[in-house]
Amino acid sequence: MVSEPEKDIEAQYVIPLADPARDSRIYAIHTGQDDRGDTTSTIAELIARDTRQLGAWQRQVYARLANERTDIGDSAFTTTAIIPGMLWTRTRADDPILPKRGSFVMGDFHGSGPPFGADITYVHIRLDGRLVRPLGEQGRLVTRMTLGATSVDSVDQLPASERFFAGGDQSIRGFDLDSLGPINADGLVVGGRYLLTGSFEYQHRVRGPWGAAVFLDGGNAFDEWGDSLEYGAGVGVRYRTPLGMVRLDIAWPLSGNGSDWRLHFAFGPEL
Repeated sequence: MVSEPEKDIEAQYVIPLADPARDSRIYAIHTGQDDRGDTTSTIAELIARDTRQLGAWQRQVYARLANERTDIGDSAFTTTAIIPGMLWTRTRADDPILPKRGSFVMGDFHGSGPPFGADITYVHIRLDGRLVRPLGEQGRLVTRMTLGATSVDSVDQLPASERFFAGGDQSIRGFDLDSLGPINADGLVVGGRYLLTGSFEYQHRVRGPWGAAVFLDGGNAFDEWGDSLEYGAGVGVRYRTPLGMVRLDIAWPLSGNGSDWRLHFAFGPEL
């Protein structure tokens, strides 16, 4: 089983700054439709983003003027607001494409409120971390963790893009993309205010560019800390290319809410 693709179109106008390779100012128009759990987000937005390299860190300061329609079952609502935010990332690796040792850290902080045209006040924080370490002559340990939280009076008023969901190849393999999260009275997955996911994966080089992997994923999206977590595990094939790792995984749910195996495919750098 495979997940449905997202539908996105974006046009950008890029202004290089003092260091064109690392610093820029971008103005963009973006439209997209994203099915998340049983919730659909249809968004059109104008984006202004300033990117600077500050030592080992890359900093983005941005503002989005977003008009978003959220559909949940038979109900729908539309929000329009300016959403200012800041994104920090740092990557350290002995090889940018196929690292044996490296790390990645990302923090995204944004929000909105009545002064920016929003009907509600909220603050959204998401932290991502990945770590790659050698393990023996032919092995690598690849771990990742994601932590998210939203401060808001009522999650029901949040647009779909600001809610947290779990499941998928970058989350909990063995579950469909964004299929995990709080469920409303109609039995629909509607997303939550918190997110916690993590993964441990061992990769072993078999021959030439070919390798194999075993992994265990866990976590969930929820409205209250202490809610139950979901788990998935599986095996995969790895193929090294000059542009990054090709990853093909077969995963199974280990917890009660999963019912079938899933096939996950990904390609590109791991950090």
